[in-house]
Amino acid sequence: EFRSPFAVEQLRELSLLQAGLRRIEDIHGLERCTGLRELNLHMNEISVISGLDVLANSLTSLNLSSNRIRRIEGLERLSRLTSLDLSSNEVRADSPRLAVQLRLFCRSQRSAGCNASTRSSASRSPTIRLRRCTVR
Repeated sequence: EFRSPFAVEQLRELSLLQAGLRRIEDIHGLERCTGLRELNLHMNEISVISGLDVLANSLTSLNLSSNRIRRIEGLERLSRLTSLDLSSNEVRADSPRLAVQLRLFCRSQRSAGCNASTRSSASRSPTIRLRRCTVR
């Protein structure tokens, strides 16, 4: 069993977590980080977006760039999310499913008035920017 070196009170006050380059395969263990606003999990081995529901009332920025993500899912309850980076993943920018997945995500963000756009580069992965919320 993992034991955190932090007191529970400290975890509640944590607002930024940088956990890039840690070979993380799945997202879990954030239940006590109720004040977390920014989560950076770039350059890991995450293939499924999950375990973030516990941050629904606080998370505003999520960096999942350079992982193994194929589908945009598991973000539906993150109503405060304004910045999402999925660049350099296995989500194809030219996939018809990408637009559908973004529309579904933005629909779930309707109270925030979501505006998502994608930008493709030479790599086939999109960079997704959320600005108070419509899919282009």
